[in-house]
Amino acid sequence: MDTRVAIIGSGPSGLMLGQLLHRAGVEAVVIDNKSPEYILGRIRAGVLETVTVDLLDEAGVGDRLHAQGLVHKGINVAFGGTRHRIDFEGLTGRHVVVYGQTEVTRDLMEARIACGAASVYEVQDVRIEGCETERPLVRYRKGGSEHELRCEFVAGCDGFHGVCRQSLPAQAYRTYERVYPFGWIGLLSDTAPVSDELIYANHERGFALCSMRSPSRSRYYLQCTLAERVEEWPDERFWAELKLRLDPEVAERLVIGASIEKSIAPLRSFVVEPNSEPGSSGPSSSTWSDRARRRPRWPKATWACRSRIERPHNRRRQTMSIRKATGAALCTLLGMSVAWPAAGEQTVKIGLILPMSGPFAGYGRQIENGVRLYLKQHGDTFAGRKVELLVKDDTGVAPEISKRVAQELVVGDKVDILAGFGLTPSAFAVAPIATEAKKPMIVMNAATSAVTTKSEYIVRTSMTLPQITAPIASWAAKNGIRKVFTVVADYGPGHDAEAQFKKTFEGAGGVVVGEVRTPVKNPDFAPFLQKVKDTRPDAVFLFVPAGEQGVGFMKGFAERGLAKAGIRLIATGDLTAELVLDAIGDPALGVINSFHYAESHNSPENKAFTEAWYQSYGPDRPDFMAVAGYDGMHLIAETLKKTGGNTDADKFVEAAKGMKWISPRGPVSIDPATRDIVQTIYIRKVERVGNKLQNVEFDQVPDFRDPGKP
Repeated sequence: MDTRVAIIGSGPSGLMLGQLLHRAGVEAVVIDNKSPEYILGRIRAGVLETVTVDLLDEAGVGDRLHAQGLVHKGINVAFGGTRHRIDFEGLTGRHVVVYGQTEVTRDLMEARIACGAASVYEVQDVRIEGCETERPLVRYRKGGSEHELRCEFVAGCDGFHGVCRQSLPAQAYRTYERVYPFGWIGLLSDTAPVSDELIYANHERGFALCSMRSPSRSRYYLQCTLAERVEEWPDERFWAELKLRLDPEVAERLVIGASIEKSIAPLRSFVVEPNSEPGSSGPSSSTWSDRARRRPRWPKATWACRSRIERPHNRRRQTMSIRKATGAALCTLLGMSVAWPAAGEQTVKIGLILPMSGPFAGYGRQIENGVRLYLKQHGDTFAGRKVELLVKDDTGVAPEISKRVAQELVVGDKVDILAGFGLTPSAFAVAPIATEAKKPMIVMNAATSAVTTKSEYIVRTSMTLPQITAPIASWAAKNGIRKVFTVVADYGPGHDAEAQFKKTFEGAGGVVVGEVRTPVKNPDFAPFLQKVKDTRPDAVFLFVPAGEQGVGFMKGFAERGLAKAGIRLIATGDLTAELVLDAIGDPALGVINSFHYAESHNSPENKAFTEAWYQSYGPDRPDFMAVAGYDGMHLIAETLKKTGGNTDADKFVEAAKGMKWISPRGPVSIDPATRDIVQTIYIRKVERVGNKLQNVEFDQVPDFRDPGKP
């Protein structure tokens, strides 16, 4: 399919851009990985400034807005039980309109259908290629088939976690982010609003907001902790807490009723700024409006789309007076609403650097959830110091981003401890910062053996690749496998796995008959699998990062008939991690692997861990990264108890050395010499247990340290 503009994302920004381009005679195609019903089911904010209303009119979708929208000429802010009204219209001559974002989206969708413009929903595996060329290409899967969208411009309207931001070179833009140590729980109910205008309330118990969607539908928000879950907020508790945070007059007239939607949103500020091109005075991203003025060198992905082809600057200035009139008051309100520690209580700040977007986002989610589960079970105060988590997204294999966010955490946020690190490049990039700033650095996944040698302040609670590879190599040699072909990802952990397997396997009399290294990003396994098949080994040993690569390899392994040719598959447990085991499905049955944690591990500690996990995060399955995050927080808690709450890096690391505890994975300890974890490595086989695929342990190597270190 050919088009002028490919718009990725069908929220209000993508649909608005598509509508404006259509009215300007510019062809565009909108694609989204969700269904229209899902998109329209998302509850979002609903306060529109006049400039936005004008734009909707210009797009030809303002009729229902004017018929049903609620005009607000001001807002109320409350401090100390007293409300103060800010008169927008009196101060600026402008007003705002309450009209739900869901309704804006619906209007834009219907307009797009009415004009016959192309929209493709429920697509999968979106990839952007050729961003640096004049004809970028968007690939995606739909209905089991591959599709291509050839275009001149790609408009990235798919949000923070979307594919577009990940597709740009890291040097193309800068990001500025602040993650707040609290969230908002929002409740939607079919009750009359408590006020004709919005009320923003500051209270010692936390922030509250009274809003509405219509004369008969209300939306309310309360500040809450990030550790809390929606299930902990029944309607009765929400209404009672809201009344406590409002002034008595408003609380008295509050109409309560059953909720029709309730959710908790973590809060952050996030700004993306384009870098300048070498030798150019403009931004590196090409937008439609500057196409006529210059030919951009790269890239064509418009991650910061303008809503119009050309927007007069006076429109923007017209909204500034409203912002000036309310900005200081609201900033003060929100700033004062943070639940700061009580007098005399000192906060310990932990900066979590994790891949929260892109192909490795599952890593970040598992580790963060493991950390938060520990805090939920054991409290958020260690040795008299309240824990504050600051989560930063490094997007995956992007060491320059990991380094930058670590610097921001150390210099700007003044964290006491750095933690997380989903992949080795991230840990390597941040290690010098930990050394220079003298900050303890707790590695919760990155598994290259050398990680702990990069800073004397690193302690690791996950594993190393040599540690989980040597046992499967020994098992293979003892169980009739004589010839092996190794396939590993081409980065530090893969190199470690390759070297350790060869050392252990050949030391036991086996022969490695072939070796290949696959790209870390978007590998095509087909040629490698064919090479393995042509070599006809007894088995192939595999290491790839846990996640979608394992799914792709297993699919290719089955399709190319390697199993039917008598070639066995052995691997580290990354391949069959619970994160992806269900996605692999039956082709995983019978795979022998070695690893340090399985959801099915039989122990009281793991039973308690998995039950608590499903109560908090079901239906997501816990995997080895969740346990590493959980154990990482245990290490921090117990070390702070030993130091009396002191986070001095030298004292902290010294106290952590030799620490022992019973983890959900089994007995573990910190090697005093290497600061790596010592643990049991299990030999497992994938079997169906009840209605689930599980890694079933049948052998073990207890108290196994990293063989990659002397």
